[in-house]
Amino acid sequence: MARIKFGVLVSHAAGSVGGSTFQRNASGYILRSKPLPIHQKSAIQLDRRAFMKACQDAWLILPEATRKKWRQFIEYSRQSINNDSGVMISGYNLYLKYQFCRYLFGLDLLVDFDYIKLPALPSVFNIYRASNSLTLNLDLPVDTSDFLFVFSLSNAQRSNSSFSAVNCRFMYFTPGDSNDFQIKDSFIEKFGFLPNVGDTLSWSCYFFSVKSPVLSGFQSGTLIVNGSTPSGWVSRSALALSNYSAIGFDGTHYFAMTLNKGSNNFAISTDAISWSLGTSGINGVCKAVARLGNNLIAVSALDANCSAYYSDSSGVWHSIASLADPEWSCIAAGEGVCLAMTSMNGHAYLGVCRSITDFTPYDLGQYSFISDICYGSSFFVAIQTGPVALCIKIQSSGMNWSFTNFTMPKAFTHLTYGNGHFVFSGTESGNLIFGVTSDLVNWQYSIAYSGTSVNDLTYNGSRFVAVLTSSTNNYVLSSVDGLNWVQEAIPVTCILSTIFANGSLFVTASSDQHYILTSN
Repeated sequence: MARIKFGVLVSHAAGSVGGSTFQRNASGYILRSKPLPIHQKSAIQLDRRAFMKACQDAWLILPEATRKKWRQFIEYSRQSINNDSGVMISGYNLYLKYQFCRYLFGLDLLVDFDYIKLPALPSVFNIYRASNSLTLNLDLPVDTSDFLFVFSLSNAQRSNSSFSAVNCRFMYFTPGDSNDFQIKDSFIEKFGFLPNVGDTLSWSCYFFSVKSPVLSGFQSGTLIVNGSTPSGWVSRSALALSNYSAIGFDGTHYFAMTLNKGSNNFAISTDAISWSLGTSGINGVCKAVARLGNNLIAVSALDANCSAYYSDSSGVWHSIASLADPEWSCIAAGEGVCLAMTSMNGHAYLGVCRSITDFTPYDLGQYSFISDICYGSSFFVAIQTGPVALCIKIQSSGMNWSFTNFTMPKAFTHLTYGNGHFVFSGTESGNLIFGVTSDLVNWQYSIAYSGTSVNDLTYNGSRFVAVLTSSTNNYVLSSVDGLNWVQEAIPVTCILSTIFANGSLFVTASSDQHYILTSN
């Protein structure tokens, strides 16, 4: 190192010459040995460059007919360059870009392909940090035999920062049919440590088909690392159905019914995981379902009349009865019978279904505004919301039915039964309230949340779960006693309109979007 003193002719110097660098410090200008760093190529860089060279060579030896197919595919997929959606990518560049996506997951080069489209894709991404895991959670399950996605994350940035691609790195995960993917090892490989709960990270993602050179648009944003693992709720369905109104199980099939009219107005599944459109549906608006033996009984409102249906072992619906009225609103099963109820023209109707060939309606000549019914503790209980709030205890005596009225102390609208208690939900002064009773006389109450109400609730043998009316909620409520409720995060934001329990399994569905979710 040498100190420099400038004269009249030379008053300033900067830069490097011959491996020496002019530098200014507190003592003045110095000349020090500071050679330019030699660029060291990493193993990953060398591997990727070798792969791209192999791709270029593979393109050159493709038959001209195959290269033409790649070029013409752009007219079908309409994939553009990154910075201008009006300029289509070339067939050659599409080949390189798509093959690089496959390379990231260790897949062989794709030579020939079919003209297919990407299915409905996830749009919500969450990161969960546990003690020894970092989980990427999506709002829809990904069948990685059909499509994969290139997901990148940054390390922590300022909480008010917007998206930046500068420090985003590709997160490898093991492909599988799931909503959840473990990226802990990949994150540590890229950054050396895991993010903390509450950290803000930039992310980017695009999807690609495994069977065809189709790539989705580029998504990006920021997210906050959550402090727990996903609650267990998984989104299962991407069917083009919404307006779900009821869910049931007949011993063979799960059915998710809708308020849509037409033959394809329900979803069907044997495991509640993989769903498909039903082909022989209810010719009307399905309001509620309940199980009778090995059949599911459904009540439906049509334009001019209301019908009752049953499901057979093949998942096909058949009519039991077609009636001028009423339009049934709720149904419950117990003691080998299904009871449907509704209210019309100021009084209530009771529908009694004892078999798949016998559905008999009765005009009760009393009651009004029936909102829900359930079975528990050897009797049925229905809710009348007005003009006087009542719990109606319904019991059978042979072929006859008796009705006992109990004043309902709060404005409850929905109920279920579990663990020896009836659990009611309603609203009071803008607050969500719950009531618990075993005899319809002695009650306990709790106030859960404000600004929302319950669409449905049920019990799975260990906990109660309530789904809510708000379209901005990304959680359900759960409780072990019906009084103390906690939030359980779900991977979507929507109105969940109905929930059903079969053993420990919960199945719920949305009225404003296409989601069906499950949880144990």
